[in-house]
Amino acid sequence: MHIVAFCACAYYLLQEKDKKKNIKWLVFIFALFVCGTGNISFNMTFNEWAWIDFRAYPGGPLAFLLEQQPNVNNTWGNSFSLIVGLLTDSLLVRFYTNLNASHEFFVLNSSRQPTDLSRPCRLSDVVGHRDPNYIRDSRGK
Repeated sequence: MHIVAFCACAYYLLQEKDKKKNIKWLVFIFALFVCGTGNISFNMTFNEWAWIDFRAYPGGPLAFLLEQQPNVNNTWGNSFSLIVGLLTDSLLVRFYTNLNASHEFFVLNSSRQPTDLSRPCRLSDVVGHRDPNYIRDSRGK
């Protein structure tokens, strides 16, 4: 679905007569595509570790998910998610200003922004950081 949406947007933007005007939108959808792909790949890897590769982790997969939150893969995945959220929210604000939408929409949309910004830098990521070799050592390699 991710690839289909990107290709459809790019196709219709390239079909327009004024291609120079649409370059900024091509860059925008390409940035969304790259960040979305990064988010999917990093989070899939982290979840594969939790549910498949490290199933025998002390405490099970849930303990792995809780204790390995500051892992680099998880942090990168959350960061890409944050960037996608900020880009799409900025697009919604642009539509809001162009269409003169209701004020309730703008207030509801902007009220979740502080929680989005705090996601990649949780206190547990800073304070609870484990030895980066812990995962490698728990596999016996």
